[in-house]
Amino acid sequence: MDMPQAFLERMGAYLGDEAGAFAAALAQEPTRGLHVNRKKSVSVDLFGSSLAKIPYAEDGYYLEGTDKIGRHPLHHAGAFYVQEPSAMAPVCAVPWEEGLRVLDLCASPGGKSTQIANRIGDGGLLVSNEIMPARCATLAGNLERMGLTQCVVTNTDAATLAALYPAFFDRVVVDAPCSGEGMFRKDPLARQAWNEGNVRACAERQRDILHHAALLLRPGGEFLYSTCTFSREENEGSLMEFLSCHREFSLAPLSDGVVAHTAPALEVEGDGEISAAICRYARRFYPHVARGEGQFMARLVKDASAPVQKPPKRQADDTRPLSQEEIRAWDGFVRDCFVEEASLPTPRMFKDSISLLPYDLPLSARVTYARGVQAGRVEKGRLVPMHWLFSAYGNFFRRRLELTLDDPRVEAYLRGETVACDLPNGWGAVLVEGCPLGGIKITDGVAKNHYPKGLRLKGE
Repeated sequence: MDMPQAFLERMGAYLGDEAGAFAAALAQEPTRGLHVNRKKSVSVDLFGSSLAKIPYAEDGYYLEGTDKIGRHPLHHAGAFYVQEPSAMAPVCAVPWEEGLRVLDLCASPGGKSTQIANRIGDGGLLVSNEIMPARCATLAGNLERMGLTQCVVTNTDAATLAALYPAFFDRVVVDAPCSGEGMFRKDPLARQAWNEGNVRACAERQRDILHHAALLLRPGGEFLYSTCTFSREENEGSLMEFLSCHREFSLAPLSDGVVAHTAPALEVEGDGEISAAICRYARRFYPHVARGEGQFMARLVKDASAPVQKPPKRQADDTRPLSQEEIRAWDGFVRDCFVEEASLPTPRMFKDSISLLPYDLPLSARVTYARGVQAGRVEKGRLVPMHWLFSAYGNFFRRRLELTLDDPRVEAYLRGETVACDLPNGWGAVLVEGCPLGGIKITDGVAKNHYPKGLRLKGE
C-alpha cells in the first residue's frame, strides 16, 4: 500500500519509536464495525455476522469477515448502522442525558447522529446539518432508515445556523471536514488526493467552522470536536487557535474507556497553558494502539457565565397547520391504520408533505431538508404514506406483516415484489424479527410493495 512519503515522514516525527508499529498497522486490512440502533432493539445474534464487543462503545461491535452486511434485512430495517470503530469513540467519550438539544454540525453520512439520537431520547432534539446537498440526501436517508423521530435535517453552513439559532443548543458536535489521513488505510482516493496544501486549507476551514459553532452553544453547554486525520495543524492546532480566541471555553476529560484505547494529543506551539491542557485532555486514535482508523477528539465546556452576544429570537416558521382537506386525510389514515395506543406528534405541513416532529422548532425552508418524520402527501383527498412513517412507527400499525429472517417473503419484499399475506385490506407495515422494514398496501390477500425503489436489492 503506497502512502505519501511526506505523510510518513511527518508521522515518524510525531511517533518516534512507535512509527514502525504505526506503518505496519497501516499495511493491515482495515477494521469494520457496527453499532446497534436502540430504537429498533434487536438481538445482535440475528445479524448473521461474527461480532466482538468494542470495549469503549456500549452499543458497538467489531465486524469480522467480509460478508455483505449491507444487504442484510436488519440493515435495511435500521437495526444497526455500519460504522468504523474509532468513529464511534467521540460520542462514546462524553456523557449524555435525555432531552438535550443537540446540533451535529457536519453530520453526513449520519453515524454520529444515530448514536446521539439513541442517547437523547424522543424528548430531545437533534439537528443534523450537512452543507453539501448530495451528502445531505444521504444523511436524511440514513436517519429515515434508522426510524429516528426527533431529527431535523438542515442543509446550510455554520454561519447561517449561528445567525438563526444563537446560543440555542445544549451541545454542538463538530466532526470537522478534514484531509482524511485517518482513512488512508481504507480509502485509496484519500491517499491520492492528499497534499500539504490541502491540510492547511482544511485547518483554515475547521477554524472558521469552530468560531461560528461557538455562537450556537448556550452558556454551560458543551462542544465535541473530532476529525479523522492525524495532522497537528487540523487537530491540536485548530484547538489552540480556537481556545486562544475563546477564553470562555475550557477542555474537559473524556471517558475512561476511550482514554484507555487512545493516545495523548501532541504538544502544539502557542500558549503553554492551553497546550498543556490539550495534551492532558484531547485524545488520538492510532491503528497500532486500538482496532480502528485515525481519529482525534476533544471535549470543551462553555463557561456558564459567558455572555450571549446575540439573544435567540423566534424564527419565521415555514411550516403550517394542515388544511381541512389535509386534516380529513390524515385523521382518516390514522384511525384506519394505527392502533389506539399509538402516540403521534401533531402533524404540520412542511413544503409538500406532512411532517411529525415532537419538538416546537420554527424552521426556515431555505435551510431545512427534512423536518422530523416525513409522514406522507395528500393526493386527491387521501394520504399516501412515505417510507419514514413505516420505519419510525411501523410497530404501531394495526396491519403488521411480521416475518422472520428465514421467511422467503423478506427477500422478495426487499426486491420490490408483491407478497402474500392474510391481513385485511388497507395500508400496513412489514416487520422482520419485530423491526419495522417498510410499507405495504394489502388487497385481497396480496401485499403491494411500497419499499422505495432506490433501496431495493439488486443482483447478487
